[in-house]
Amino acid sequence: MTGWRGAVVALRLGVVLVALLLAGLGHAHAQPAVAVRSASHEDYGRLVFDWPEQVGYQVRQEGDRIVLRFDRPARFRLRAASRMPRNVREVTEAGDSIVIETLPGTRIRHSRSGTRVVIDFRDATPASRRAAEERAGRPDPTTAPPSAPPPVSRAEILTREAVERMPEEERLRQGFFAVMAALDPNPPNGPRMFRYFLARNLQQLGYGAQAARAMPDAEFGEAVAAYQRQIGAAPTGRLTLGEGERLLRMPNLLTETRISAGPRSVTFADDQASATGTWIGQERAYEHPVNQSRITCIRREARCYEASSRVGLAEDEATGVLLTGFAIYRLREWSRDGLRAEADWPCATGTLVIRPAPGDVTLTRNPKRTPDCAAAADVPDGTLLLGDGFDSTWQYYQQRRAEALGAVSPALRTQMEGLLSATQGARGAAAPR
Repeated sequence: MTGWRGAVVALRLGVVLVALLLAGLGHAHAQPAVAVRSASHEDYGRLVFDWPEQVGYQVRQEGDRIVLRFDRPARFRLRAASRMPRNVREVTEAGDSIVIETLPGTRIRHSRSGTRVVIDFRDATPASRRAAEERAGRPDPTTAPPSAPPPVSRAEILTREAVERMPEEERLRQGFFAVMAALDPNPPNGPRMFRYFLARNLQQLGYGAQAARAMPDAEFGEAVAAYQRQIGAAPTGRLTLGEGERLLRMPNLLTETRISAGPRSVTFADDQASATGTWIGQERAYEHPVNQSRITCIRREARCYEASSRVGLAEDEATGVLLTGFAIYRLREWSRDGLRAEADWPCATGTLVIRPAPGDVTLTRNPKRTPDCAAAADVPDGTLLLGDGFDSTWQYYQQRRAEALGAVSPALRTQMEGLLSATQGARGAAAPR
């Protein structure tokens, strides 16, 4: 009897739980879907929350952050407003609230239009801008998100067209975040991503705390100013595009894997000659410091064949692309003193000379002055000398490393030198006598 009653009680509890669960699911499905639309006008931006029925709402402004709360829960379709309106940085959901991050000094006005709730974001006035700058000078860590990008002031706001028209030197002097915002004003997490990488690189170079945490705005500005002083720039605490690009590549140059092209060798006989080495510029710097060429000349064929490979390394990057090539030269002279061969390319001619006595190998290139080749600015000219790959690449990497070390903070550099001295001392102590 007791077992029967227990089964009935368990069954009743199960029915109650199922009923509660279904009620909860029904409540969740009852949440309306609210479309969110955005628009930008000459002096203001707008967000519209399109409810199916009229609801109450409250708006609270906390500096450059707007918190919008409605009287009932809903499923907000924020993706419909993927392009942020004017003066708005980001729109996110936080529990039962909508959080809107605005540009400094932005003024808001909210209203109701039928079942729609409309929020307008007006351009900053001189007074509101000054108030925002004063708040920025005294950051409050409880309200300012540490991962937020530095604000772009009204004076720094640029357009994509203006940036694209600027000469390179002028563009590099513009504010880093101002240029990024102009090139893509509404990237998904773009400003935050760039700020994260900039802060991480500052920490790797010895500026700011090394802890694995976000860098607050005040600390970020101080670290930027210290970095600017180290590289000889004005310590404004706000990165220019040129300073930011340099900061983003420096840690990579410090840790890049070095590649060597190998030694030079030259052989010369009555019927065949060969040479292997790295092309090095004489009149100007070499184009590809990591390159290797093997040249084989066969007298009876009246030809010289060059198989080449090079790593295309940009000056500001630590990664490269492997490129290969093949060229054929026609023999014009062959004697005990050496040989001369010529090549005819679409927009240039080349003269290859191998002299066995000193062991010199040179290649002189001359661009063609024709209308079809006038736009071929990448056609190289001048004389190249086939040299030793170890020497040329070592010098090249030393220059890159010296540039990177110039951006390291003095404190971190002292630690690096101390660690190197300790390592060398340990090796000396352990060396066998």
